Amino acid sequence: MFRTLILAITLLTLTSRLIAETPVTDAQIEQLGALRMRVSNKLNNLAKATDNTANGVNAANDSVAAAYTQTRTEIGKRQQTENSKAGDARDQLTIDALNVRSERVESIWNNDYSRKDIPAFNSKLTEINNFANNLAQVYQNVAGADQYWLRTGIDPTVLTAVFVALDKRLDQLIADAKTLAADYKTLLDERARKIKE
Repeated sequence: MFRTLILAITLLTLTSRLIAETPVTDAQIEQLGALRMRVSNKLNNLAKATDNTANGVNAANDSVAAAYTQTRTEIGKRQQTENSKAGDARDQLTIDALNVRSERVESIWNNDYSRKDIPAFNSKLTEINNFANNLAQVYQNVAGADQYWLRTGIDPTVLTAVFVALDKRLDQLIADAKTLAADYKTLLDERARKIKE
């Protein structure tokens, strides 16, 4: 809260030279309103892009888990069937192949998926969410101050520039979030395919 106050005082001090001799125009107010709405909508779009249900990441994770469970069940049944055979009827090559496949599936699940893929994705998603939270805070501070800014007759150029900067940064973060989710889903599709092999 103190930082917000310092920021507001600093902005007002820096822009005191920009006090308009003429009142703020309707066109400037409309431009600010449109920018404010666009930034608000983009904050919502970013929230959707980082929501793992909305972006399809949860479904892709479920697909890997289903492939793992199904494959482990199939391997287990085949191992049990082969091991239950008596003496010469038991095919040791089949048992060995099933054991190798089981180890490979466990390695993909434990080493690749659980220890590498998930933490790497979550780390990148957390980074994007941290940026999003910071941008949302800046938006709240600026959107809350804009009415006072305009009432004082200060030229809204600086305020407009802040909304434009937020707008551009949000475009970048939305693109980053969508790319991250798409790349991760592609990776998970590959993991599920390899588990099933």
